[in-house]
Amino acid sequence: MLWNLKRSVELFIKAQANLNYSTKVVCIYFPFFQVPTTEMEWKELERDFNDKWNFPGCYGAIDGKHIAIRAPANCGSTFHNYKKSNSIVLMAVVGPNYQFIYIDVGSNGSLSDGGVFRNCSLFEALESGLLPNNGVIVCDDAFPLKT
Repeated sequence: MLWNLKRSVELFIKAQANLNYSTKVVCIYFPFFQVPTTEMEWKELERDFNDKWNFPGCYGAIDGKHIAIRAPANCGSTFHNYKKSNSIVLMAVVGPNYQFIYIDVGSNGSLSDGGVFRNCSLFEALESGLLPNNGVIVCDDAFPLKT
């Protein structure tokens, strides 16, 4: 199963490299990318984080990954990133068992992880109270600290 997931993401990213980047690929939804929709599903994630990682109140871990691309013609520095190459960003939230909960791919590489996060659908959902009370998603310092 893990190999199939990895291969599916690889194929998706390769397909994105051939797209016109004037439109952003908002979010990938496969059956195995499941944003919890009920409080019971969130509680199961929290319980698994607590049992496996001794981290109560945690519902996911988020980070971004730059995927190298050949920049489209006449795009200027739109896709040029801090690593001095061109890329798109894959942003993902994973659960306690390394399963993808949310993926956003296609933001241009010139954006920081925090910038990609502010422009993805997950940001608005979190701002609207997606997580149960006092829940957290762990991240590095590229993301804003919010309550």
